[in-house]
Amino acid sequence: MIDTIHILYGALFLAVLLAVEGLFMLLGGDQSRRKAINRRMRMRLGGHTAQEVMHKLRRTERPEGGNGPLGRLDTLIGQAGLGMSALTLVLAMLVGAGVLWLLLAVVRNVEPISSAVIATVIAVGGPLILLRVHRTRRTKRFNEQLPDALDMAVRSLRAGHPVSAALKLVSEQMSDPIGTEIGIVVDEMTYGLDLREALDNLSRRIGASEVDFMVVAINIQHQAGGNLAEVLGGLSIVIRDRIKMVRKIRAISAEGKLSAWILSAMPFVVAGVVNVANPSHFRDVADDPLFLPGMAVLGGLLAVGIFTVFRMVRFRF
Repeated sequence: MIDTIHILYGALFLAVLLAVEGLFMLLGGDQSRRKAINRRMRMRLGGHTAQEVMHKLRRTERPEGGNGPLGRLDTLIGQAGLGMSALTLVLAMLVGAGVLWLLLAVVRNVEPISSAVIATVIAVGGPLILLRVHRTRRTKRFNEQLPDALDMAVRSLRAGHPVSAALKLVSEQMSDPIGTEIGIVVDEMTYGLDLREALDNLSRRIGASEVDFMVVAINIQHQAGGNLAEVLGGLSIVIRDRIKMVRKIRAISAEGKLSAWILSAMPFVVAGVVNVANPSHFRDVADDPLFLPGMAVLGGLLAVGIFTVFRMVRFRF
């Protein structure tokens, strides 16, 4: 039987080992890499060349049938900022659906068809919802960083630097996601693409209207000439004001959205409370021939009502 003193000695040894390792990481040579402001700079400090970093971060590959389901999934993954391929995600979905089907059909004795439907919905719908949520958050963060990045580029341009130097400054001084994305633009220009093509690639990777504004402004100035610093400075003001307006609209419509959620949930809450308080309330009429058609009609009207309420409080920006 293990003595308590041996357990204490073992815990003390692990504590000292972890403390020494933490001190080494704090004072060691990896400190500059950990302080890197974005993912691209961390990879550069980790020993990767600029070309290796560019090929690893950007997603120029397109699956066969580029505008089909795999192509749209690949675009969604890229806009979410993930590095996996669409085919890898599809295979993971299939494996997950198979595992869930086995758990439901074999372990829980659920009907095979029902378990297959449930497993498919969870294994396919879950990752897609997470991807869309992550893409929305990343795009929102990019848009919030864009005015500051434009201001930084304007200051660099007014100091006499070329466009490439201004973009490089942004890529080295801004955090993710905009620091890494602008860094990819700089690397693409370094290895052969012109400014217009690199910015078009940026627009496809992000998929936000604010980025399109910037790309169009820079492309027009690049072709027609003019004061780029003044154009980007004005664009920064427009985007910052647009973000303020969006936030104000969301704050004003918050009460309406909360009311929509409450009204949508109320029928289900009431039905659940009634069923708990009086279990025979619905059971006594379940055998009536009009019960199922009536419930179908009520369910359809409820779905139309929920859809209408949420459309009334939803604003597109």
